[in-house]
Amino acid sequence: MLASRSVAAEPVWETESPEAVLEAASCGIGLGVLPRERITEAVQKNRVRIVPVEGLPFPLSFYLVIHRDKILTERMWAFRKLVLRYRTGDGGEESRKVSGASQPGTAH
Repeated sequence: MLASRSVAAEPVWETESPEAVLEAASCGIGLGVLPRERITEAVQKNRVRIVPVEGLPFPLSFYLVIHRDKILTERMWAFRKLVLRYRTGDGGEESRKVSGASQPGTAH
């Protein structure tokens, strides 16, 4: 993505923590990519500034997390199914392959 624009980037530090990314950027350690909602307060306090980026896709990944021993209620199971349907486009076979909590009335 960056190479096609003749831009080289070599990360020297990575983290999954949005708070750590924001803190590093506000200390001048480097750049961070965060959702606007996560940085609103820091921007208002002039700790960081937004640099618009156009033409570079930033795909996001979301995860549905469930305690490994949780037995889901009917509503929780329905929500899980909805999320998996959105992810796979159909909620079919792929959604049944995803490991996770037990359906109500069943065991792991």
